[in-house]
Amino acid sequence: MKIRYLDGRRLHTAFLAGGEAVIQDRETLNRINVFPVPDADTGTNLASTMRSISQSAKPGRTLRETLRSIADAALAGARGNSGLIFAQFIQGISREAPDERSLTTRSFGELAPRAVHHVQSSILNPVEGTMLTVMRDWAESLFRHRMRTSDFAELLRHSLKAARRSLRDTPKKLKVLARAHVVDAGAKGFVDFVEGIHDFVHSGRLRRIAASREEPAAVQPKVHAFKEGTDRRYCAEAVLSGRRLDLGRLRERLRTYGDSAIVAGSEEMARFHVHTD
Repeated sequence: MKIRYLDGRRLHTAFLAGGEAVIQDRETLNRINVFPVPDADTGTNLASTMRSISQSAKPGRTLRETLRSIADAALAGARGNSGLIFAQFIQGISREAPDERSLTTRSFGELAPRAVHHVQSSILNPVEGTMLTVMRDWAESLFRHRMRTSDFAELLRHSLKAARRSLRDTPKKLKVLARAHVVDAGAKGFVDFVEGIHDFVHSGRLRRIAASREEPAAVQPKVHAFKEGTDRRYCAEAVLSGRRLDLGRLRERLRTYGDSAIVAGSEEMARFHVHTD
């Protein structure tokens, strides 16, 4: 079946399907998590973000309405580097989306790269071979094929191939991944998300979505051994709300406190994450 447009309800359902795929793969993502620190929580963090979307986001009358609801839910549930990067990606899509009732393949292919630009600007020191790289390669594939097909199923198929290829190449761009013989965990989580949407489009079934709305079982604390010393072993996060928040200034301020800093959100609500001592 050809899908020639996405409206708010279809987009919302697609996010549920993509999020469910990430939640189902969270243990694998935790196991291969070695960058930026091997703290085995990428799957847990991304699952928290996706679960927040499934619990709180609602389809609206327009695309922008729906995307704002998804973006707010993602920001509220985001945890860690990977969660905030994904949340900022949705923020970017919501800002760039037209205030209309539906999207075509052409308009979606044009807004995706602009959304990735929002992610790039949210990270203090972007690193290649991570989720950001795979997002960008996926978005560029959407842009290249946007005029070649009016069918979202076909567009997704092409872009998924590009995302998988980019994921396989992450160890070539990041030495710590090559040494550990793994792909980047956050990048794999994003590919899981795209695969979940792709599979739903082709099967038309949302499996176990209801289960993802439940709270996860308690996670046993783990003690991680670092072969190399580190003086920035703590993840610090906070949510800020107000008016005219200066996200750029906040990012620069975080530079003095640590590394792996990300600031996601808007002028009204922002969430930051930083590795500090």
